[in-house]
Amino acid sequence: MRQLSDEQMLQKLRQLLHLHGYLQRTIIDEDDSTPSASAYKNRFGSLAQAYKLIGFVPGVCTFNSPREIKQRHTNYELLENLKRLLREHGRLSRDIINGGATVGSNAYVRRFGSLTHAYALIGYAPARLHGQRG
Repeated sequence: MRQLSDEQMLQKLRQLLHLHGYLQRTIIDEDDSTPSASAYKNRFGSLAQAYKLIGFVPGVCTFNSPREIKQRHTNYELLENLKRLLREHGRLSRDIINGGATVGSNAYVRRFGSLTHAYALIGYAPARLHGQRG
């Protein structure tokens, strides 16, 4: 994945702000098309500084969201979603998770450290991982 410029990163934050009407770490981290909140901290010194650069003041809803505000999902809800997708498809993959429309695969990686770990938490071991390294 190529590195985004400062302006591209800030534009992605603006898009999230427009979509949700406000920003918080969870919204940033659960959006698959946006760098993580940590990436903004590393690039701009703090998440607050990135917010300042796009004119967002935390705690202030800048305008009405064009859709319902995305709720933070609990670990239980995320894992139940994986179980549902596994039942429906008989297997799991990034494409299946991303097509499931609840939460993208990157949210599982951020929350659980890896998809493999999230899979293990629901008792799923992809066949391609058996007997292979890496």
